Amino acid sequence: YTEAVVCGFLWAAEHGVDVTNNSYYTDPWLFACKNDPDQGALVESLTRAIKYAERKGTVHVAAAGNARHDLSVDAIEDRTSPNDTEPVTRTIDPSVCPDIPTMLPGVVTVSATGA
Repeated sequence: YTEAVVCGFLWAAEHGVDVTNNSYYTDPWLFACKNDPDQGALVESLTRAIKYAERKGTVHVAAAGNARHDLSVDAIEDRTSPNDTEPVTRTIDPSVCPDIPTMLPGVVTVSATGA
């Protein structure tokens, strides 16, 4: 959940961690929509924590994901969120509803191809 991720970024910043490795998504949303008041607060708190740690010298690396989503498209169908209750299928615009922390500013996103 968001609080644990924020605390992790802040801890890394305060303890001189050079690089964080982020291969997860921040429950309960695979994609958190900035235009939703609750989800937008999650995006904002994580963005602030990432920027703070970045100013302290921490680099954040995140996996592009395991679901084979093309994060460059205009619409993605999210069938897994929220994962703390019955998921609701929704079509999201990743420019408005980023995959967090993968698509947040200051995060280096990596992927691999092949088997």
